[in-house]
Amino acid sequence: MNGIEAIHDAIMTMEGWHLGSRSQINRNPGNLRGSRTIPHQMDQGGYAVFPSIVAGSHALLDLITDYGNGLIKTGISWDSTLDDIFKVYAPQADHNQPSTYALFVAGFVSHCQGKPYTHLSTLREVCADFLTGGK
Repeated sequence: MNGIEAIHDAIMTMEGWHLGSRSQINRNPGNLRGSRTIPHQMDQGGYAVFPSIVAGSHALLDLITDYGNGLIKTGISWDSTLDDIFKVYAPQADHNQPSTYALFVAGFVSHCQGKPYTHLSTLREVCADFLTGGK
């Protein structure tokens, strides 16, 4: 599993994906509030509803890539740490704990890839295999 897929799966897990959950019902593994790349509708709570789990997964992968490429005006880039990313993705203002989220993702990705990552690892480090085309 490459780094970007591991981040996807960690987010899906952290967002509580299970039968009957909002993320499962909406086919939205990241509980995204929208997508600039994948057509979607919105539920009454302001979360995106995708036509399939494949579309929802693509939206989450696109968002992670967009963060790295600086396409979302957040200041996040490939050189941002997991801490930086989850302060934007899961802000404290929305009753999240971004540092806990970043630690969970770091541990999840470490386990998936068999490499040590921390909340201070950069998106470039975690996604190195994705950025180099798996080389």
